[in-house]
Amino acid sequence: MLAPLFLTTALLYIGYKGYSLHTLLCKVRPLGIPYFIVPFYSSPFIRVFIFPFVKLLIKASGLTHPRFFLMAPDWQVRQRYEIYRLIGSDIFFTVSPWKITLHVADPDMAVEILAGKGGSGELYPKPGLGGRMIGLFGENVVTVEGAVWRDHRKIAAPVIGKSS
Repeated sequence: MLAPLFLTTALLYIGYKGYSLHTLLCKVRPLGIPYFIVPFYSSPFIRVFIFPFVKLLIKASGLTHPRFFLMAPDWQVRQRYEIYRLIGSDIFFTVSPWKITLHVADPDMAVEILAGKGGSGELYPKPGLGGRMIGLFGENVVTVEGAVWRDHRKIAAPVIGKSS
């Protein structure tokens, strides 16, 4: 009795994640930047329980191509610049059914991305995950952007320090 319900739920979940991956790929493809599909999100659960088996499977199968190691949570440490050299670009995306991640090896490009040089400095919005919880305490440097962020930053600058 529970088996069909479980199977139906699992199939609906897989279908939903497949559609989610398709939607994210449709956002990345027109940009012309190389991308790789990572089948699962590197959460602590996967890191502890599932990834050791995937790593063993990769080694046992003889899959030594660096692209397979993008699934590892520590690929940046192990592969370093090798993956960038392989694809011939200093920038690429990894796309999973949950999110799109931009990886950058060029320091100047990283500074530009982190500084958000989009004219008004609002080219790359902050992720909203942690901001929602901190937002319970009202608007602050972490939760707001743009002109409001600059006002909050001016007030907080003496406490935070000029270098941060």
